[in-house]
Amino acid sequence: MRPPPSWRGAGGDRTADRPGTRGHAESGASAVVGVILMVAVAVAMGYLVFLMVDQGADEEAPALLTFERDSAAKAVRVLSAPTGANWGNLRIVVSCSTGAPSLALNGTAVPLVEGVADPVDASPEPAPVLPTVDMLAVACSTTAPETQVTLSVASRSPNSLLGSWTFTYA
Repeated sequence: MRPPPSWRGAGGDRTADRPGTRGHAESGASAVVGVILMVAVAVAMGYLVFLMVDQGADEEAPALLTFERDSAAKAVRVLSAPTGANWGNLRIVVSCSTGAPSLALNGTAVPLVEGVADPVDASPEPAPVLPTVDMLAVACSTTAPETQVTLSVASRSPNSLLGSWTFTYA
């Protein structure tokens, strides 16, 4: 048996003229509810991203081991050092364009093996790095004009280059 014609809406929708349906099919949630849910999810995700990014903002950045170049003395002076930094955690490479390189820490010769001091202080109690006091001086056995000496300082743990300087003999 066929339903009465008053039940059929456009396209054969049987719910179009039913009392209480207001001309809409009975399928799913309202569009307004969907938009509200999408906005709520977007706000929640934004808040989570903010928390992840802001997580380390209040922590103080660790002090860095920094140096100042002294071209006249062919040396670098320690400007700042984190608490607990010591010469046992540093690796220094010295190279010369001609001649053999040498390295001194505060006027005391540091032994080099093929131009490398790794670590600078291998004693059981390595000397602390003293800002504004400690100075690394480099030299070459040949001081002919245009001779270049390069000094590189790296941290052993974590392995990272702290600085590299090139000095030229006039």
